[in-house]
Amino acid sequence: MRFLFPVLRFVCCVLALTVLAGGSRAHALDAVAVEGPGAVTELTGFVDRVPEEGGRIALEKPGGGELVLAKGGETERGTWWFLSLRNRSDAPVTRLLENRQAGLAGSGLVWPETGRERITRVETLEGIDAKLVEAVHAQRISLTIPPRQTVTLAMRAEEGAALRLYMWHPDAFAAYQARLALLQGALIGIAGLLFIYLTAIWILSGGVHTALGAGFMAAAVFALLTGFGYTGAMLDAGPGFEARLRFFSLGLLLTAGLAFGTRQLALAHHLPRLAEAMRFVVYGMGGVLLLTLIWPEAGGTVIRLGIALALAGASVLAFRIADEGARPAQLWLPALFFLDAAALVAGLSAMGVFFTGLMTEPAIAGLLVIALALTAFAIAYQVQTLRRRANIDALEVEQRHAFALAGARTSVWAWDILSDVLYVSPLLEAELGLETGALCGSELGWRERMHGDDRETYRNALNTYIAKGDTHFRIEFRLRDEADEHRWYALQATCMSGEEGYAVRCTGTVEDVTAERLGEERLMRDAVHDALTGLPNRALFLDRLARAVRRTDAFDGPRAALIVLDLDRFRVVNDTLGFGAGDTLLVTLARRLEGMIGPEDTVARMEGDEFAVLLTEGTAREDALERAAAILDVLGQPLELRGQEVYPVASAGLALCEDRHERPEDLLKEAEIALFHAKRSGKAGVELFTHDLREGMREQLPLEQDLRRAVEREEMEAYYQPIMSLADGRVAGFEALLRWHHPERGLLTPDDFIPLAEETGIIIDLGRFVLERAANDLSGWQKLFPLRRPLFVSVNVSSRQLLRHDLIQDIEEILKESQIEPASLKLEVTESLVMENPELAARMLRRIKKKGAGLSLDDFGTGYSSLSYIQRFPFDTLKIDRSFVSESPSKDEAYVIVQAMVMLAKGLGLDVVAEGVETVEQESHMTALGCGFAQGFRYGPAMRANEALKFIARHWQD
Repeated sequence: MRFLFPVLRFVCCVLALTVLAGGSRAHALDAVAVEGPGAVTELTGFVDRVPEEGGRIALEKPGGGELVLAKGGETERGTWWFLSLRNRSDAPVTRLLENRQAGLAGSGLVWPETGRERITRVETLEGIDAKLVEAVHAQRISLTIPPRQTVTLAMRAEEGAALRLYMWHPDAFAAYQARLALLQGALIGIAGLLFIYLTAIWILSGGVHTALGAGFMAAAVFALLTGFGYTGAMLDAGPGFEARLRFFSLGLLLTAGLAFGTRQLALAHHLPRLAEAMRFVVYGMGGVLLLTLIWPEAGGTVIRLGIALALAGASVLAFRIADEGARPAQLWLPALFFLDAAALVAGLSAMGVFFTGLMTEPAIAGLLVIALALTAFAIAYQVQTLRRRANIDALEVEQRHAFALAGARTSVWAWDILSDVLYVSPLLEAELGLETGALCGSELGWRERMHGDDRETYRNALNTYIAKGDTHFRIEFRLRDEADEHRWYALQATCMSGEEGYAVRCTGTVEDVTAERLGEERLMRDAVHDALTGLPNRALFLDRLARAVRRTDAFDGPRAALIVLDLDRFRVVNDTLGFGAGDTLLVTLARRLEGMIGPEDTVARMEGDEFAVLLTEGTAREDALERAAAILDVLGQPLELRGQEVYPVASAGLALCEDRHERPEDLLKEAEIALFHAKRSGKAGVELFTHDLREGMREQLPLEQDLRRAVEREEMEAYYQPIMSLADGRVAGFEALLRWHHPERGLLTPDDFIPLAEETGIIIDLGRFVLERAANDLSGWQKLFPLRRPLFVSVNVSSRQLLRHDLIQDIEEILKESQIEPASLKLEVTESLVMENPELAARMLRRIKKKGAGLSLDDFGTGYSSLSYIQRFPFDTLKIDRSFVSESPSKDEAYVIVQAMVMLAKGLGLDVVAEGVETVEQESHMTALGCGFAQGFRYGPAMRANEALKFIARHWQD
């Protein structure tokens, strides 16, 4: 009888459940026994569901009264779930009720649940304390049921929610939670280690494939953390946001898997169109990820179906591609098997068909981790295989390149711009005396080794090339070695651009160019400095004089003072003591002049024995005259040459730069006018330029004006003096001599206007005119008279022409247009001209020779050069001066000199032309000495082109 009362009371309570919504309904509940030894019992099937439809819901208490759950008339809709638990034992029983949320089982493959299965209110009919506690992916209710009693629970949830209730023994639940946390931690840890492993492989070996694999691992770790609830717990996310996170993590895993799978299966090689489509699918997944955060049900549906389709398609493609022998696809098949298994279990569980137990999700996670491990193995195996395959070939190639670069003393330079990692081969570090690896690392450390003046230029140039993307460049700079000295290096590199068009990598070589730079500097210095004295030459002096003329900071006096000096008896020194003594005298006087000027002044050797001094301080008239006189005094101090005491004597012309001067040539001309008057007035004097001195030169001005227009007016004409072959008496060629048909003064010879032309610069136009005319005439003669040794024409070249770089271009154009025989157009230069600057002259003559012109050394023996210089110049003809030719028959000394000249020329393989042959005796004498050619009035004066044509017709055959 004592058991009867509790049973009757329970039945009465159940019958008291009424729903007032247009009628009353009674619900009976089956009580679940709780005193059994089981660890866990699923209660979902024992729960009765009553929807809240605006009616009244109440429970009649056993002792009388009601427990009102819904008063009726509320607009809010929900669902009440009722559960009855019975303790049949004689002791209190404590049990833990768990409502699992966000679970996979039964969530639905399409339009999945998003966290609505939450309990919002808990009541007990008996008034027993039932506290609802929120946990990760679950809600828990702890109940202690008295002995021999039944407890009825009423739980309210959102409308349409489906609760999943489990009843746990507290000790069993604690053990389950511990084991589950350990399993989850192990799975996350393994996935994390796989991610770290692949990331390390990517860092060491690089490659897009490895990077995508590491990204796939990272997405899997994030999906596991989110699926196990750790991400939501860290972010303190509610059920709704946690569902969004869960779908987002799965979408991220799908996106990473698609990208990796496309690369792993090499779709770009096997199915290029599909690979292109997959690229757009991956881009589209970005929108799906955004959809999961805005509309999780729709986003979750797309992602779950997408995973199913992706794995099905990947499996089919993998089998097909693997069957064709593709090793990467074969390696990925085991991983795909476990991925398919995990997806299948997850799909069946979501649909509620199978696998709805508590360990389903950890089991799916385990299958995923196994697939990840197999994927990592496949990637590592591929990387190792490729490395082994490439090692031998790469080693051989690297050795060949290393030997070639080392043999050429060239170092490798490679810079990864994105990671700022610079590699420089040890060869360069050894050249600088540094330890291996000292220059590797950051590009900034490399730049710190540069000369301070080169760093900014290098940085700006490099930034420009980086912005261009794909380009090739060369930069020269100086690097500091361990001895704190700098050497010149040239970097030649190629930039490779990235997706945005900017360079992401530069690779090239570094070569020591110190010798080349020093050579260029020497050449540049030689071009503007006198080879004998080391002083600035005429070109450099005129440049500095131009700067002085443009000065704007001189207020108290003239802007500059120019002194032109000329030695009065220098030729006597050469004739008596030799040219070596003359050179020594010039060098000594140059050093004395340097000691007389200030740091802002300039002293230069203009030509021969002429010097110029530019004063920029103390330029007043009296001060300048005093300085000029002091200079003459110092120059006049005696010195010993070849055991003899020599007293140099010089004259000076002084000109002051005033506001009226605009061109340096005008100031130089005034100083030369003053020098001319100083030498005419008496030796060792100083003359200051005045306008009175110019009056004596005025008659030259109209001549200069006429000369400037002479070519345009066709007043210039080329005359030709024949050059005969002494061996057979036939005409061999001509020397072109310019004549000016002046409208007032008549026919003028070169002596009448060439000095003026050189002084004014008109010689450039005249020189080109005579070259063009001579080449055109010669072209016609060679066509009319084809000889075994073609006719030639010699043209005199002045110093201004020779030292101008555009002379090379003029010769090239003239030879190309005229189509004459090679080396038949000969350029005549004097010995004194080439000795003004031997290095520059030799370089220019070699370039002229290379273009196809011949070269003739005129007035040989009249200058003061050493015979050793002759072999340095590429002459093919040597012309003996008329002074030796006229004296050789009567003077033994002249005979010996001419004989030596001829022997020297023949020894060097040069043709010899004797100038000034006027008599038969002189002709016979030159023939006897072995001279090959002769020129002079013996054969005729200079003649016009039509007369030269008739002369050829008479003398071109024996």
